[in-house]
Amino acid sequence: MARQFIHNFLAIDPGVNTGWAYWGEGDQLDPKFTGIFHAPKAEMGLEQRLKEMYSQFQRLVEWCKPLNFVIIEGTEDWGTAQSRVSSASGALQLLSYLVGGYAALSPAFIIRMPREWKGGLNKKALELRIERALGNGVRFPEHTREAVGLGLSLLEVL
Repeated sequence: MARQFIHNFLAIDPGVNTGWAYWGEGDQLDPKFTGIFHAPKAEMGLEQRLKEMYSQFQRLVEWCKPLNFVIIEGTEDWGTAQSRVSSASGALQLLSYLVGGYAALSPAFIIRMPREWKGGLNKKALELRIERALGNGVRFPEHTREAVGLGLSLLEVL
């Protein structure tokens, strides 16, 4: 996809704290809007939590007009101790449910695995790449930062 044709899209870092970034019309590298929405408390039960997250996402999709497509970070097992803990605790499954639900509620979607867009970049390295790409000194909170990085990777400037 040539960069000049990529606009009106939403980048999503799914999770209990779902980060998002929206790029509108024009050739801007900076996202037009960014934010985070949060999952309700775990005591609600999985189905109710997912329903609430899907509802928040649907409101975001309706608010981000015009919207051509959504790029969503997929889930993968990195083969590390942390991945095994995430899988055993159910966190990886929750992420998978969120990715599928968000994709289903999107007008069109792309799922990009973390290894595809950021490789092995740690949080600090990602932050520095975003600063270099945007050149404006703006820093983004965790989760929003990942959504911005995902969007910038799609624009081929990360």
